[in-house]
Amino acid sequence: MTWELTWKGDTVKARTRDQVADALNKTAALAVQIAQQKAPRRTGFMANTIQVVDEAKPNQLEVTWGNVTANYTLWQEIGSRGRVGKYFLRNAADQAYPKLKGFIRRND
Repeated sequence: MTWELTWKGDTVKARTRDQVADALNKTAALAVQIAQQKAPRRTGFMANTIQVVDEAKPNQLEVTWGNVTANYTLWQEIGSRGRVGKYFLRNAADQAYPKLKGFIRRND
């Protein structure tokens, strides 16, 4: 009896990296959506400019999201001069990040 093994580790590795990149992007998009809903709204500019800045790719498994347009977002988030921070970005991350595991498993 002869056994033959066909190694497909590279294929599995590539598929896994694609799946993780997709899951990271879905998680970031969810965090953006939640942050936009929770952001303080006087004119809506700050909330509307929260976005995914850099998407994850299979060869770079990191994603960047937030607001790079409205400079005052940081001060709304953490507070300043006796004003309490709103922590809408942190709260959005706290809600969205635990879903990453499910996005990786489902990949839907």
